[in-house]
Amino acid sequence: MLTSVNGDCIVPEVLAGKGKSNDVFQNQVIPPRFGQREPEELEELALKQKSLDNQKYQESLRRSLEEPEEFWKEVGQCVTWTKPWDEVLDNTKQPFTKWFVGGELNACYNAVDRHVLAGDGEKVALIHDSPVTKSIRHITYQELQDKVSRLAGALAKMGVSRGDRVIVYMPMIPEAIIAMLATVRLGAVHSVVFGGFAARELRVRIEHAEPKVIIVASAGCEPNRIVRYKDIVNEAIATSSVKPLHCILYQRYNVAFAELDPEYDTLWEDALAMSEPHSCVPVEANDPLYILYTSGTTDSPKGIQRPVGGHIATLAWTMQTIYGMGKNDVWWTASDMGWVVGHSYICYGPLVYGMTSVMYEGKPDRTPDPGAYFRVIHEHGVNGMLTAPTALRVIKRADPEVKFGTKYSTKSLRTLFAAGEHCDYDTLTWARRIFDGFYDTMDAGFIDENGYVYVMARDDDVINVAGHRLSTAALEDVVLSHPDIGDAAVIGVPEPTKGEIPLCLFIVKQDTRKAEPEIIRELIKMVRELIGPIAAFHVAAAVRGLPRTRSGKTARKSIADLARNKFVKISGTIEDPTVYKEIKAVLQKLGYAKTAPDPQ
Repeated sequence: MLTSVNGDCIVPEVLAGKGKSNDVFQNQVIPPRFGQREPEELEELALKQKSLDNQKYQESLRRSLEEPEEFWKEVGQCVTWTKPWDEVLDNTKQPFTKWFVGGELNACYNAVDRHVLAGDGEKVALIHDSPVTKSIRHITYQELQDKVSRLAGALAKMGVSRGDRVIVYMPMIPEAIIAMLATVRLGAVHSVVFGGFAARELRVRIEHAEPKVIIVASAGCEPNRIVRYKDIVNEAIATSSVKPLHCILYQRYNVAFAELDPEYDTLWEDALAMSEPHSCVPVEANDPLYILYTSGTTDSPKGIQRPVGGHIATLAWTMQTIYGMGKNDVWWTASDMGWVVGHSYICYGPLVYGMTSVMYEGKPDRTPDPGAYFRVIHEHGVNGMLTAPTALRVIKRADPEVKFGTKYSTKSLRTLFAAGEHCDYDTLTWARRIFDGFYDTMDAGFIDENGYVYVMARDDDVINVAGHRLSTAALEDVVLSHPDIGDAAVIGVPEPTKGEIPLCLFIVKQDTRKAEPEIIRELIKMVRELIGPIAAFHVAAAVRGLPRTRSGKTARKSIADLARNKFVKISGTIEDPTVYKEIKAVLQKLGYAKTAPDPQ
């Protein structure tokens, strides 16, 4: 089954009437994999399951609104408390609702220790699959407890205590999660910085978080280059007004070695060896669990703080209720620890729930080929997977007939969740053809009186053409259905008569034989036939690359700003910043970005 949901968890505020519950909550029970059946039988089964799911959803929604305290009391019982809460929710200072007020718990205890005490110490907690280093590691809950508690002891010796901040700057390796859990074991607050950020972005986060300790890996490994994390940390600290007291360095000897400053740096293995295991420090439910910064694409990065109690309880609850996972299942979120999805559904969600979580250090297509995701599912028996539609598009573009993927069995996979961005129709159709089942978008929208579902785009994905609001996603769907186009982005650009018109930048497939003008003529015709002449679609050009973040989202706003002659600050999340040079030149040929400064 292929489904799409919001990339992060369901937060208590949504069902307490503080959010748009229909945007995020309607697939709380996942239908089972139907297998190879006749289409009519599949449809009948799907309708029956949909009816059951809808009944359960409606009952959950009703209880959350009419009996919020009793409903969230049950959710709160998904975790272990050292002190019971006094009240489920305190809504006296809206919108700053507090959950499980007065209750005390520890996130690390819930993610690790309680499973060991329950006799599950030998159960695999983390599977680290790294095609870039050609290695696979299995870490049990018992091993996780030993490493986490000893690292917590080292942090305590370095002066870290409840409420202090620790920055974690590491690639997709288990040590990143160990560092996070060791921090919260002490009641301290971690701030994971995405490994793709340069020294400038890291410095901004250091100055804001004011960490006592930074935990860093020597290097990260990309398909064609080594990213020297420790060098970036050294540069950031050198220019920062805030100087952390200590740095713990994890040397990746099989990737790259980093020089040690004996006055400041402590090797990871020395930190573990120098310390006794540290016990878990209980904190109040509304104390901060972590600070995670926005990417800074719209302005300076904003620090988002999550509370401990309501957050981890809800995440554990969603693993079964939303994602349909059992505690003996294997779960894979193909994301990064530097993003909220990684925090929620690589670390805290699956580990607090007590299941096995896969960490993947690689790409969907280049490590070593487009069969990589299929191999991971096959080798580790993945039962549920959460990924971005961009990953599916990348695989589709590189291997449309799934010649690499069909080498592996995906029979273990019950459900594939696509989240975080719009999934275009062409990719959806392709995905349907390769994982049997159905697609449920779960995007924001509404149902009319006749039962028709209207899926609405985000405001920033809408352009206004002569007073008509057009979805850029709908236009992109048409463009991506062209057999010679592998990727595309549509933005709105100024036009004196209509206000705005769409401008399309597209990437042609490698085996394309048609010339660019011919493709553009066909696109204009397709949009006119499928959307209508009202779209005023006639400006398009081919480019070699589009600005995508490492999480897979296209930075459309930066292209639109460039077309409007605005200064574009290139976010550290952009995977290939060099694409802006060609995009600016192409926009200028089309009559835009004439006086735009070079993006920096």
